[in-house]
Amino acid sequence: MGPGLTPPLRVLIVDDSPFMRRVIRLLLEKSGRFEVVGEAADGSDGLDMARALRPDVITLDWHMPRLDGREMLKRLRVESNVPVVMVSSLPVEVDIHADETALGGVDSVIKGFSENPLDLSVFAEELARKLIQSWEAARQREDFSGLSSI
Repeated sequence: MGPGLTPPLRVLIVDDSPFMRRVIRLLLEKSGRFEVVGEAADGSDGLDMARALRPDVITLDWHMPRLDGREMLKRLRVESNVPVVMVSSLPVEVDIHADETALGGVDSVIKGFSENPLDLSVFAEELARKLIQSWEAARQREDFSGLSSI
């Protein structure tokens, strides 16, 4: 890493679909702006990995077995304000803005691609942009504590 360059953001991917975890990993790593430090298949494992890995940002699926995204996020917020971008299949599933205080200013991305099903560029760009924006916003807030206090 040369002078003036920032290190890649460390990302934890939490999604019950192995296919979506792989897609998200490949898209983020291809951009060069992210390092995927871990993957979890449900919210329970996601919480454990967040504590152990202390990522800069987390992508979080809404519907998962054992512990869904909303419940994981509620539990995570007791311990940390790490930035989270919810990744969901449908816009109505991610009604996070109604509960923004409790969930800590979370953003969302729809698991849609583009009119060409083989073109992942729209999803990749939106996800990357929102991860970076969430991380930058967290850095500007006085209350950002990451997971370092756990």
